[in-house]
Amino acid sequence: MVATPAARPALSPPVGSGRATASLVLVAASVVVFMPGGFDRFVWPKLAFAALAVGVGMWAPGSGRLPRTIWIPVAAALAAIVVSAAASAAPLSSLLGRWPRYEGLPVLLLYVGSAVLGAHLLGTGDRGRAEFFRRALVVAAALMAVVAWAEIAGFAPLGRGDVERSGGLLGNATDQAVVALMIAAVLVVPALARETWALVGIVCAGSVVAVSGSRAVLLATVVVVAVHVLARRDRSALVLLPATAVVGLTAVCVPVVRNRLLDAATFDVRRVLWADSIDLLGHHLLLGVGPSGYVDAIGAHLSDGWLDVASAAGGAPDSPHVWVLQAWNAGGVVGLAAVLVLAVVVLVRGLRRVQQEEQDGFAIGAFAAVLAYGLVLLTHFTIAGTVVLAAFLAGALVAEGGVVPRSTVLASSVLATLFVPWALAASVADVQVQLGVTHAMSGDAVAADREFAAAAGTRGWDSDVAMLAAQSLAGALSSDPEAVDLTIDWADRSLERTPDTYATRLARAVALNASGRQGEALQALDELVADAPAEADPRIQRAIARLSTGDVGGARTDVEQAERIDRDHPAIAPIKRVLASQ
Repeated sequence: MVATPAARPALSPPVGSGRATASLVLVAASVVVFMPGGFDRFVWPKLAFAALAVGVGMWAPGSGRLPRTIWIPVAAALAAIVVSAAASAAPLSSLLGRWPRYEGLPVLLLYVGSAVLGAHLLGTGDRGRAEFFRRALVVAAALMAVVAWAEIAGFAPLGRGDVERSGGLLGNATDQAVVALMIAAVLVVPALARETWALVGIVCAGSVVAVSGSRAVLLATVVVVAVHVLARRDRSALVLLPATAVVGLTAVCVPVVRNRLLDAATFDVRRVLWADSIDLLGHHLLLGVGPSGYVDAIGAHLSDGWLDVASAAGGAPDSPHVWVLQAWNAGGVVGLAAVLVLAVVVLVRGLRRVQQEEQDGFAIGAFAAVLAYGLVLLTHFTIAGTVVLAAFLAGALVAEGGVVPRSTVLASSVLATLFVPWALAASVADVQVQLGVTHAMSGDAVAADREFAAAAGTRGWDSDVAMLAAQSLAGALSSDPEAVDLTIDWADRSLERTPDTYATRLARAVALNASGRQGEALQALDELVADAPAEADPRIQRAIARLSTGDVGGARTDVEQAERIDRDHPAIAPIKRVLASQ
């Protein structure tokens, strides 16, 4: 149990204020930074800021480090990831990371670096740094709240309107909500001390949680409150109970959020997805499918039950949406065991730290934040915008006293510094990809090809630039004849490196269909239907190819099956009209 401090000393500037201050600001900014005009605006800029934070902050004075009990499971997990990637269908692409989250070895190392940085800067209870970091997080929470409420009100501050759930500055409603909850968790103690800045941050973060429509985050909010109530000897934290009720009431009062909370369909989606993911693991028990391999591997294992929930799922899954299965898929049995050990060590060391905390309660907030994040990952996935902050707080929570060895400082800062231009180049390529997509949507295949070629040159290691190019150009086939050959060319380039990619194989089949090569198209589509039986598009394309060859019965069967998978698919009605006239 933790005693409430009688008085709070004046805020002192962070020790080693230049580098430490810059690093703490960069960590806080990493959750809100994004790339305007990018195809996926919320990954690479956040990684760039996180890497810069590590590169700068490791040279600031510090007196905390990660203990050996953390390093052993971390090293085992990373080794398992490398082995699983090497044994996967696309070893190099798997190791480097693939779209959309790019969680290969470089990004995973950056996550570890964020934990090292948290231990280094905040691991020994530096109150000045802790309060400065909290204040930086208040600014982040305020920005998140402004964007979230603007989106809920129907505006499009980031350029994309008609959102059902506000993803705000993280691009995903649950991501945004869990970051807001972690921020709120570390602000509770100063807010209870009636610090105005902390109260503002709590209100902003709480409002973001309220409008997220994320049931997992709302439940995790209760856990955060429980941690703070149980960790204090007085009753001051009981005021959090009505505050939590206000968050829940706000969620219920916003119609779009209320509808999401009352929608039971996602429960069925998760249930079926977990069962099918376990079936996948039954075929890859020892090594998993490697990092980023899940999206290509799961298609053949989606059951008939998935057909009933596919519309509610909104598309093919790229994650099992539970951290245990995610770790198993990415790193096999060894990776799973290492992550489980790591989770237990963090929990045990965190509890001990909370029991020892007698100052400003930063450890209590960090423990509540990390625990809440782990609970949310029971129904969600990891991504840069959430992991960097969670890892930083976890590092601060579990740190032991001691100076980080100079070799570790040098290695961390050098690797992080090298990562920064890599991430910035990837961000630039993301803008080029988006320009290519825009040109393809407008029917200008040549201009689209030019932008995709530029992106491939900037991000040459990323095989999924070719996948995105093929997929986008396939959408331009009806308006630009030149798109046919370009689509096939980009698809072939993608399949050379990632031969099982569903989206690429489909784009190539669509182009073959459009070019009159129905024989090749049918062969490709037969294989695709077998490998992805729960997808509607291959069946629709096969129906089109079969109609072209006079196989009306086969086309009718394909359309009926596609309609069961996705009854709202826009291509179904036109094909049914053609079939009715046969």
